[in-house]
Amino acid sequence: MATRTAYPVPSPTSPTAAGTGPLRRARRTALVAGLVWLVAGVGTFAPESPGPGTDATGIRAHVEQNLDVLTLNAASSLVAVVALLALVSALVTVLQAEGPGGTASRYVLGAGTLAAVQMVFFHAVYAVWLFVDPAALGDTEVRALYAAGLFADAFGSLALVVTCSMVGLVSWLALGHRFLSRPVAVLGLLVAAGELVSLGQLLGENPVSSTGMYVAIFGWFLWPAVVGVDLGIRLRRR
Repeated sequence: MATRTAYPVPSPTSPTAAGTGPLRRARRTALVAGLVWLVAGVGTFAPESPGPGTDATGIRAHVEQNLDVLTLNAASSLVAVVALLALVSALVTVLQAEGPGGTASRYVLGAGTLAAVQMVFFHAVYAVWLFVDPAALGDTEVRALYAAGLFADAFGSLALVVTCSMVGLVSWLALGHRFLSRPVAVLGLLVAAGELVSLGQLLGENPVSSTGMYVAIFGWFLWPAVVGVDLGIRLRRR
């Protein structure tokens, strides 16, 4: 007579259940965060601003003409920062569950947090005109506030080096541990390589380093969305 073999079912507190639950939530969070990042990121592109030597009259005209866009930039940036932090948290969980964890996950957390801080600072500098009327300020004050954008841009360039190194690290680990698909991992390595090439601008402006900078900037813009979608697809497959 045939007998039925009973297999043990993991309890909610078992290591297996505890491991799959947070991982599934992390993948789901990454999917939502990646899509939100992409949509919100479109609204964070600031309008083209006048050159560094612009006088106060030109700055006031620029603010008046682009006040609606600057408002959209500020609102979109807040949403994008939340999405980025959610994605970074999800990536840390994935690294701890399917990757090496440890130092790698801590670096991803630190680099992602730095990227979020840079975004807040950058958009706060450009959103100052939502709270300050340039017509009520003197020419010196207007030029000083506008010049703060140079510091925001410099901080952004520095933070981009760190975030692209994070992209490269995650992508390199994904090739070995396979928590991301191979095309996504290769894309991340290309983004990191673009940032490495762009460092040639320290020696002077040239077409190669400028191309690398564009690859790094737009690659970093797309990478969170691509990673989030990839993790979401792998969740559905599993």
